[in-house]
Amino acid sequence: MKNSKLNSMDEKLEYASKLYKAKKYEKALPLYVSLAEEGLTDCQTLVCYMYMKGEGIPIDLKKAFYWCKKAAASNNPEGRFYLGKVYAKEGDWNETIQCYKEAAMQNYSPAIYCLARIYYLGKVVAQDKNKALKMMEKACSMGHLVARREYGKMLILGQEGILAIPKGIFLIITLPFVAFRTVKGNLDSEKARI
Repeated sequence: MKNSKLNSMDEKLEYASKLYKAKKYEKALPLYVSLAEEGLTDCQTLVCYMYMKGEGIPIDLKKAFYWCKKAAASNNPEGRFYLGKVYAKEGDWNETIQCYKEAAMQNYSPAIYCLARIYYLGKVVAQDKNKALKMMEKACSMGHLVARREYGKMLILGQEGILAIPKGIFLIITLPFVAFRTVKGNLDSEKARI
């Protein structure tokens, strides 16, 4: 299908998605940029992601920042989250944390998970394991798979007391089954993002 034959946004989006899934990123990008320019926040976020990760194109954090900033301005939690990722790549942890907090306020589980890790590690903020534990539990309860693993490990280590250790073991043992049911082959699922 030629780009000139794509009349509607839906057709363009469907074709861009097919190209992207086929890993033809260099062909998908112009279509996604066109849709992003038309205001589709999910496309703005995906263009940001492509520039941030260098999918089919050289990594370009300035362009990634531009597109994520547009998506975040439209109150898109995923765009806000990836804007935080761009800030993190640039070493601006205050802005990273602010973006993650804003996305977390919209119940975006990857942002909640990332904030929990930041508080747990205590490298760029004061370490707060209680806050980290609560956030990790929330992300886990929302179905975030990596949060489930990390929360399970925290419980196994006794961070909520000895009585919570069996729950941690259960979370870890059942993780492969939950992951299979949740993701169903879509490894780009929000539930698996970090």
